[in-house]
Amino acid sequence: MLAVQMAWSLLEAEHRHMRAMLDEAVMLAGQGGGTCHAATARRVLPLLDELEAFDKATHRPKGLTMLGTMKGRSAAADLHLDAMASARARADAALMHAKALLKAAADGDILAQSTCQSLLSGYREVLLQQMDEEETLLRRHAESVLTQEEWSLLVSEMSSRLAAARPPPASKDGGASH
Repeated sequence: MLAVQMAWSLLEAEHRHMRAMLDEAVMLAGQGGGTCHAATARRVLPLLDELEAFDKATHRPKGLTMLGTMKGRSAAADLHLDAMASARARADAALMHAKALLKAAADGDILAQSTCQSLLSGYREVLLQQMDEEETLLRRHAESVLTQEEWSLLVSEMSSRLAAARPPPASKDGGASH
């Protein structure tokens, strides 16, 4: 039971971080009253790059490990996992489209400036729905098909991935070796 709680605590903490990045990007993009001016687009793009990098390097590998362990255990779970994979692909495509539009807006494209805020809000909604499904439906499926031993192995692998994703601590002397 502790392993289950630990796994979901990690995933939910990552979701909170991702939601905060999404909220900040949408808030910034919306400051122009529906128009995402060039300077705003240049401020939003790094946030989306950071969100994408965090998702791909830190969050998604944990989920893929869990999904791989679950696959083939339950027909209902497999249908849901397939639907989630399709939704994730749509979210990834929406992110790429939003980033392309923001790049055009940053370069002064007026049409892109007028539509990027609504597209970014749409991407946010798709990703929020995906995370909500992970925290509810996926969690129920996972808890019903995975054994305690599998949860322990998953948490161990999640912890290893988390440790690998963290930069090494800086030395007290500022990194200089003597």
